[in-house]
Amino acid sequence: MRLLPGGVQVRRFALLVASLAWLTGCGVGNRMLASRQDYALYRETRVAPSAEARLTAAGRYLREEPEGRFRPEVRAWFEAFEARFFAEAHDRPSLLRAYLRALPHGPHADAAAARLVEFGLLNAYHDRREAASEQFILRAESELDHAEAARSDLLKVWSELFALLANVRSFGQPTSALDDQLIYRFRLEPPAGHCEVGTCSKPFTRPYWLPTKSGFVAREADFTLDFQLEAGGVERVSVSGFELFSRLTEVLDRVVLDPQNLLGRTEAIARALQFVENAIELGLPSAECRRDVVAPLILRRECRGVRFDMIVAVESGELDRVEVSRAPR
Repeated sequence: MRLLPGGVQVRRFALLVASLAWLTGCGVGNRMLASRQDYALYRETRVAPSAEARLTAAGRYLREEPEGRFRPEVRAWFEAFEARFFAEAHDRPSLLRAYLRALPHGPHADAAAARLVEFGLLNAYHDRREAASEQFILRAESELDHAEAARSDLLKVWSELFALLANVRSFGQPTSALDDQLIYRFRLEPPAGHCEVGTCSKPFTRPYWLPTKSGFVAREADFTLDFQLEAGGVERVSVSGFELFSRLTEVLDRVVLDPQNLLGRTEAIARALQFVENAIELGLPSAECRRDVVAPLILRRECRGVRFDMIVAVESGELDRVEVSRAPR
């Protein structure tokens, strides 16, 4: 990685920590009584003539009334409906465009735009049908399917790894006591992992492709599954990688992220945080296990004898990592 000049690096470090502090901060406190604007914006969410209009109104309310009296109600509806609307729109360009009209800066806006780019690429290939052979058209469609499958497979790998980490309970025991699926990921899925004194490591390199207006951009996600051992027993298990959380967000939202863009990096961390929380919720539920955090630690779940941490790299050369260890007694 290209090192930045000392002063620039220090400023970026400070800005990133400040951004993460905002990301992991506490709630806004007691809600104020409804102001005239608060109620007017809330009323728009109730009387909107269509689902799309209500989505627009709810997004506006949440954006403009961070301490609104009706925020819990609006947010609960918005989070449930927005996610369902985007899921239904995934293979329907008209709904993707409707989503972007309603929520140009919504949680899935980048993903919707990227999906439309994919449809645009495919339509462009079809428009050239008279000038190109049927074999070319089929190859182009195959490339789109291959890119989608590669991203889906990578998300599945990450989701399963984080969920497996959340369910580790055999601290102090040999690696053979770990979950069969975690052992398979390490020992049997090629390339096999290897062990040295005190550490067992398994590298992963997974290619993926992101759609742009000029075609697909090839990317790679490099990350490592590590077991830290003491006297032959497992003490810590981790998944780490250079800009791991940015790579995860690129795959989720089909966008190419600029590593020098601080805002993009912060938003990627927030998106990755949501993904990891969803992956581990069954093993370490938030209601029981959630703990306060201070950046660069952005997630901690601690219960059932387990401590699960999500830690952001803030200095050059550091790795983003997700790790699990025995909870302090």
